Amino acid sequence: MINLSYIFTIGILLIVFGILTGVGVFVYRDAPKNGMDRKLWTIVALLVPNFMGLIVYLIVRSNKGKEKCVKCGKEVEKDFKVCPHCLHDRTLRCPNCHKEVGEDWKICPYCSTNLKEN
Repeated sequence: MINLSYIFTIGILLIVFGILTGVGVFVYRDAPKNGMDRKLWTIVALLVPNFMGLIVYLIVRSNKGKEKCVKCGKEVEKDFKVCPHCLHDRTLRCPNCHKEVGEDWKICPYCSTNLKEN
């Protein structure tokens, strides 16, 4: 006859396994949406004990992709072109031709202006 403690233990193990599977699936699907490595963060979330890996993931995820607007100082997403609070244009532009340029560009490809001097 099966002992009642074995049934209880198996039930608890199934619940723990189900929760860990849910955490793993959540992190695996959510990480790329926030520009994070899905395999690394899934491993961290599952292997760090007491759900501390999941907590660290959620903290890092919430800070990812945020910066402050230079005009109003409120937090905005990194890829926003306009601040939704004060409507400040956040795109980097060439000082000569006013076309949009990349953050790490050294020279404007449109007019050959040196961007590192400005």
